[in-house]
Amino acid sequence: MASLDDWRTEPWEITADESESKRKRLCMICIRKEKTSKIGGCDACCKKCRIFFKRMLKLSSPLAPCAEQNHPVLLCVHCHQQKCMELGMGEIVRQDPTTARDTV
Repeated sequence: MASLDDWRTEPWEITADESESKRKRLCMICIRKEKTSKIGGCDACCKKCRIFFKRMLKLSSPLAPCAEQNHPVLLCVHCHQQKCMELGMGEIVRQDPTTARDTV
């Protein structure tokens, strides 16, 4: 249902900058305001985190655990990967591990 404020601005009156900013949401992984998409079980993932996760899938050896606690996720590769997995990006790997590297 439309709100009372909708009558003030018609869709064709919104500039490109306004519509672009309205499409941006917070990435659930890095908490940056970016254009996001659904990847696996993660509802809002930015392109940077999607590319990061794709690169991590190509690694053959597991990452060493993080020694730090209470730091930003982006400072540690291990923590960044863990956050991706916790938010459901790992569902891509569980569905079909052979094609997951190409579809992310």
